[in-house]
Amino acid sequence: MMTFRLYIRFLALCYFVGFALHALDLFGARLDFQKMNTLWKAWTLSLLCADLLAALGLWLRTRWGIGLFFTIASSQLVAYIGFSRVFGNQSFLIGFHLITVGLFLVLAWRNGKPVVQLPSRSPGSLRNIDKPIE
Repeated sequence: MMTFRLYIRFLALCYFVGFALHALDLFGARLDFQKMNTLWKAWTLSLLCADLLAALGLWLRTRWGIGLFFTIASSQLVAYIGFSRVFGNQSFLIGFHLITVGLFLVLAWRNGKPVVQLPSRSPGSLRNIDKPIE
């Protein structure tokens, strides 16, 4: 149980680092944002916002934070594997996402946590969407 909580906090820190790296890109401290093509600029800005929200949601252990984690990981895997000509060699990020998603699934399974929990159709079923995951 504690391992799963710590892992979610670790993921939050990783995604905050991702946010910080994209912020550095935006200000030209790491990559030159001004010289990026429109696709790269849009990708960088999208990840800047998504990584920050995911970091916050994961830190608070919310369902939407975990949803963002899966959304970001899967979108980057599709982009970096399926469109490697556009995004170049991103082997580190491909490995990172495969390992973090895989480890999340294993830890969730070992702790008996449902990875996906769809809301019921009853009124007020989304009330607990911000309730921290134990």
